[in-house]
Amino acid sequence: MLAVLRRPQTEADRTLPASHLYSQAAGGAVIVPSLTRLVATVPSANELLTGRALPKIRVYLVVTTPTTAHRGVARPAVYPGDLVSIAWASGAGPAVGFGVSQGVPAALLNAGSTLLSLGGYNLEIVPDGVTRVRWSFFEGAVYPTVEQNVALAPSTRGNAGHRITVFTRKFLEGVTWYGSRGEVIRSFHYGTANPFATGKPVAQLNLQPPTSTSAKVTGIVDVYKNGNSRKIKVTAVGLAANTRRNAYAIWLYTSPSHSRLLGFVSPEVRSNGRLSTAGALPRNAQSYAHILITLEDKASPKVPGKIVLEGRLLFG
Repeated sequence: MLAVLRRPQTEADRTLPASHLYSQAAGGAVIVPSLTRLVATVPSANELLTGRALPKIRVYLVVTTPTTAHRGVARPAVYPGDLVSIAWASGAGPAVGFGVSQGVPAALLNAGSTLLSLGGYNLEIVPDGVTRVRWSFFEGAVYPTVEQNVALAPSTRGNAGHRITVFTRKFLEGVTWYGSRGEVIRSFHYGTANPFATGKPVAQLNLQPPTSTSAKVTGIVDVYKNGNSRKIKVTAVGLAANTRRNAYAIWLYTSPSHSRLLGFVSPEVRSNGRLSTAGALPRNAQSYAHILITLEDKASPKVPGKIVLEGRLLFG
């Protein structure tokens, strides 16, 4: 069913350590050696975030089949057939790192997204004909690299050293598969994935530009309460796209001497002008009068830069 499995196996495909051909993640299944394919070699998540050279991660598409001969694990009563999984290995010899995802029945590969997080990456097995993928998360869209029936992108992203954004299945809102001409092949919607679903919405704040000359720019802040803690989701539209020299930031503000940077916005604002970010409010948030969206050109600003949107801070 997958083009990557129809191509001849190469020596690189056989580099999955033999000691890991049994997959406990798939309930005692066996990885079929002849149907193992190396689909990518990528930096580790720690290397991406720290810049330090570390052993690369080898990503494999593997096929597993249940067995009765491995450690007494019985074949399930309802046998779904062979399963397709993603495996990764890093390093070599006795210190090799290894992981494998739960298997997906081959018959279900077209039925929905198989997005998973493994080894610091998000990965998805996609059918033949899918050349581009869009993952829509709570904090923005990700367009992964698509090669050999696998879509792949880091699941963490840093911004100016202030914040690490994590894109995981928990916050997935939808997946769209595109063909070579840009046509939509399939689209899967999972609803609005709100990381504050266990919290109670207590206020919604309007954000306005400081002058009327930017009337097309607007935003809202949703405030959620969970016990004694409060979190916010900030959404804005009509913003100018980021350049390589600037980034949007969220501040709490009363005066230049009483202001606090909550963090830089990630992902960056693109040509659609949309900003979406979220995070926790500090315990002393009530000592500030306003919340700001600013445009910063410094990595560690001490006071707010150019104010793009502002609103009165209310807590409900």
